[in-house]
Amino acid sequence: MKCISLCFLPLFMLLFPFICQSELPVVNVRLGNEVAHPIPEKIFGQFLERASFGEPGPEGICDAKGNLDPEALALVQEMGLPVIRFPGGSDIDYIDWRDMIDHVPGRAGAGRPVTRGMYYSFKDPGNHTITNTFGWDEYWKLQKTLGNETIVVLNFLEACARKKPLQEAALHHVGLLAYCNAPLGAALPEGMPDWPAVRAENGHPEPFGAEYVQIGNEWFLGRWEQDVLVGLGLDPQLRGGEIKPTEAQRQLVADWMKECILTYVRLIREIDPDIKIIIDEGMIFKVDEIILRDPEIRKEVGFLAKHFYSPMSSYTLTREGEEVLVEGIEHPYDYWMRLSAMPGIYTDGMAMAFNRTGNPYTSLGYKMAYTEWNWNGWGWQKADEQVGFPYRSAVGLGVASMYHGFFRDAASTELATQSMLIGKGWDIAAVNYAKRNGAPLHYGAQGQTSLFYRKHHGAFYLPLSIENHRVHQPVYDVKWHKHSVSQFDAVSTAEEDTVYIHMINRSFDEDQPVNLSGFDVPPHAEATLHVMIARDEPADEVFRHFAEEEKTLTLQDGNFSVPPRSISCLVIKK
Repeated sequence: MKCISLCFLPLFMLLFPFICQSELPVVNVRLGNEVAHPIPEKIFGQFLERASFGEPGPEGICDAKGNLDPEALALVQEMGLPVIRFPGGSDIDYIDWRDMIDHVPGRAGAGRPVTRGMYYSFKDPGNHTITNTFGWDEYWKLQKTLGNETIVVLNFLEACARKKPLQEAALHHVGLLAYCNAPLGAALPEGMPDWPAVRAENGHPEPFGAEYVQIGNEWFLGRWEQDVLVGLGLDPQLRGGEIKPTEAQRQLVADWMKECILTYVRLIREIDPDIKIIIDEGMIFKVDEIILRDPEIRKEVGFLAKHFYSPMSSYTLTREGEEVLVEGIEHPYDYWMRLSAMPGIYTDGMAMAFNRTGNPYTSLGYKMAYTEWNWNGWGWQKADEQVGFPYRSAVGLGVASMYHGFFRDAASTELATQSMLIGKGWDIAAVNYAKRNGAPLHYGAQGQTSLFYRKHHGAFYLPLSIENHRVHQPVYDVKWHKHSVSQFDAVSTAEEDTVYIHMINRSFDEDQPVNLSGFDVPPHAEATLHVMIARDEPADEVFRHFAEEEKTLTLQDGNFSVPPRSISCLVIKK
């Protein structure tokens, strides 16, 4: 086999030599003849979160007027974000949106209050709070600069848990949409304050124009579901305990949740007949099997929210049911394969956005919205020396895998916002300002990978087949992730005269030889190979975890190779 040797930076030639006689078999990638579904630009969105429990997000890097640090803003602008979700996830169902604006009617005191988050305790009043310097007006100022679409998230639990009467709670929280989208003088739902007039008093007479509204967040959380059960007078131990609900109890919950959803939906439609509505897919007692078939909900709700976070705690693994600490693992390569494949679902070793057994609700007309997803875990820091790789290398490849899944499932997946856009506390941010160990403001591994796929992809999915690839069977389980994983993963996108082949090589130290054919690609085609290669240390001046290079090459009978621990995109002009 003839092989193209790519001359990257000398450091990486020493670390990852581009040898032609690889021990890995040649993988055959055959492109299909016709493109399939479009690749929606909105899968490249981000979640701009402000969390009271450890991650202030934009609150920690804005000035007294709520303006983002200019360097952080420049990094965000470079990402070209099509959609941003704001302002909260788990906190959203425990906070009052009015804390984030000025001139609230009847509010005592000057200025915006400090918000108490979901874990706030009167025993420790300084803990789990967040300031509101970066509130709704400041967000919309940023949005005007970036030009993105917006997902507004509403508090839903206060209604579902009967902390207030349903209509009162719904009027209160749907009022946020009136503040954002209703014109001055618009007829609002009966009993709702004139929020457009307040917006005008805050200097914004014209509506901001959010395109999406999400009702609540993570209805599947244990605390969320238990609060609902208590509000309905049911035993909270019915959620996850040994006590199982009766059919009558399940129907009671289904009827109540449907009433809550429709109350919000109808108020939303009074304010904005066209905004796109998102609700959660996973519901307590699986009552979504009942609710999502309701004709009015099917008509008004366009998207079902799904969240992917993994590996979570990854310091303890299991093997044949027995716990194994990372220090004691006998197969570190298996640990690498597990972590570099997070957070997606896998079928036949290839990444998918959701389980191939089929989502029963997409057939009802719903689209999937991954409004929170990321490689999120802890415990790996203890393992870096034992397993021989920095965990952020695995993070980048895992995020790349998720994009491969989005491409494959784009016919049903139209919207995705990675969590989170800006941060310092959780080390998952696309733009990281923690400045640990002297690091400058920089793209985290997730942000760098997301930007790579944002820059290099086509407008349509082009099916392909892969033959002769190695599929790794897991030795260890990391939480729920028990899938076999292909060492090489590839998807293709295309537009007019350009083909993009997106590849992941999980081999730890070997080049992957590839033979490409199909889609009228000439066997000696001129191509550009864009590559992200995992660094052992992020030592460059911008503290990036992957070295990025590009190389012009000529295929030899369709043959080329990609380096180990890498994410690549081969671009061919037809």
